[in-house]
Amino acid sequence: MHTSPRQVRDICVAIKQFYSYLRQHGDIADDHFAIAQWRRRDQAARVVELYERISSESPNFELLFTRLFEPYTEE
Repeated sequence: MHTSPRQVRDICVAIKQFYSYLRQHGDIADDHFAIAQWRRRDQAARVVELYERISSESPNFELLFTRLFEPYTEE
């Protein structure tokens, strides 16, 4: 909440850099997660942008919220 699409992209870049640092210093074996997440930074920013357009006052808020985030949740 209260995160802009730009901030989401910046967070993705920071995570990638952090995991790269950990890998270079031998703290982790690989940084595949961070690289995959970084590649989807524009998609993550778009999800935030769409979320901001959903009014919490809408009678369909719960349905819209669920559909927006459903692909990124585990059951």
